[in-house]
Amino acid sequence: KIFIIHNSIKESNKNWFLANLRRHGLKFSRKTGLRISTGMAFVLVVLVFGWILTLLGFLRYQEQELNVREELVQQLEIKQKILIREMQELYSAVGPLRELGVLESKTPGKKVDELDDWVDYLESIERKRLGADEADSSQEP
Repeated sequence: KIFIIHNSIKESNKNWFLANLRRHGLKFSRKTGLRISTGMAFVLVVLVFGWILTLLGFLRYQEQELNVREELVQQLEIKQKILIREMQELYSAVGPLRELGVLESKTPGKKVDELDDWVDYLESIERKRLGADEADSSQEP
């Protein structure tokens, strides 16, 4: 009973899968239905239990990842609100400087006309505001 001898290759290939299952404890017939030996039942229970545990592990890991990302989004939203509030405060502080003509452009980081110091810069702004640059350039020959 170590191995089975068949008459032909067709016969051996035909029932190989079912015979192999019968040898390991799985029996199937139309009258009795599916019967499993104790060992096969134990293996199937362990296999299904392992699948369920793996599924629960994946779900738990994904839930933890979602919680971490949700906390990160909340922190970023709070930081965004703080930055917006600070920008509004800066705009309100810069507004009077624009009205006085100290700040010439509305774009941050725009280079000044390469003046040596602040006094020259403020004088050039005052001249531009009063239109003195046009008068000075028209008087020069």
